[in-house]
Amino acid sequence: MESQGCNDGAHQGEEGAADAQKLRFVLLRHERKEDTHWDFMLELPGMGGLATWQLPAEPAAGTMRARRLADHRREYLTYEGPISGGRGHVKRIDSGRISLEKHAPVEILAAIRGALFQFKVALKQEAADQWQLTFTNP
Repeated sequence: MESQGCNDGAHQGEEGAADAQKLRFVLLRHERKEDTHWDFMLELPGMGGLATWQLPAEPAAGTMRARRLADHRREYLTYEGPISGGRGHVKRIDSGRISLEKHAPVEILAAIRGALFQFKVALKQEAADQWQLTFTNP
């Protein structure tokens, strides 16, 4: 994925329910020559881009480790197609709304509601770019 470092992600605090209802997410399947992974992107308050994590597998109930990537452009909320520089191809698997319960630099709790996936997700930073994501049924 082409990334854009729009924000350093150092936004703190919890957001009101009215603001959270306007926030979106997208899950993209990113196919490259060397591998296939999933890009999980969240629109978060105060960020110029989308907070992005590279997942090793499609989300399912349970826990997985993910790598935090640089923020991506908001165009990825609706984009499908080739990535510049021969870096593969993305296909949108799901998209929808998120409701934030907590938004802190090292922890995010949210409910995601898409056409295919409806989960509560807890994202917790373990190291610089390593996070643990726990998906549970609502």
